[in-house]
Amino acid sequence: MSTIPTTEIIILDTSEEFRKDVVSIISPAFDLVSKVDGFQAPVYTGIQIENPTTGYIILNWESMAHHQALMDSPSYGSVLEALKPAFGGPFKNYHVIFNEHPIALQQPVTHVLLLTLKDPSHRAEVFDILSNITVLSKKMLVFGPTLENENQIVLVGGWASVEVDVDIIMILHVLMLLWTSRLTWRGLPLSRKRWSNGYSLLLPRTIRSMLL
Repeated sequence: MSTIPTTEIIILDTSEEFRKDVVSIISPAFDLVSKVDGFQAPVYTGIQIENPTTGYIILNWESMAHHQALMDSPSYGSVLEALKPAFGGPFKNYHVIFNEHPIALQQPVTHVLLLTLKDPSHRAEVFDILSNITVLSKKMLVFGPTLENENQIVLVGGWASVEVDVDIIMILHVLMLLWTSRLTWRGLPLSRKRWSNGYSLLLPRTIRSMLL
């Protein structure tokens, strides 16, 4: 199989226009990005189920160097300008090389979970546990430290439905309780209506087919 890509994850406060018509809003920017050396189609995007004002744009690069080359190029200003209508406020940008190819992104429901190691000396132990989860999930849950901060870990899970996602997150919730001495994690109290320990989103299939 090909080399695992560098995955760029943008978590943004969305504009009303983005929430109404994701395709029209982001297409101009990714028409530009699609021509950049090292970009790997498709682009995945969606809004958080629990809080639609939060949106996600996820794309893969052959390497971090390829994305950095774009950011250092004169054309990057045009990409940012084209993306402006999507943003309703601040955004955060992460780069991750996952332990396996992120096939989870191809599923209808995606869960993104951000973890931070409290004690870096536990990194090998935590990674071993997460690697076992990747195997048990048939690679539908992958993880990797961010390139910006090696003590911050991103988990991405892909599921057939929100109901499956809830069940999986309940399992992760238990695991997190066992790891409290090793990790801090972003989340909300687990419940049927607001269950997310991280973030869940629906990925419109039209985006994936349109931006190939």
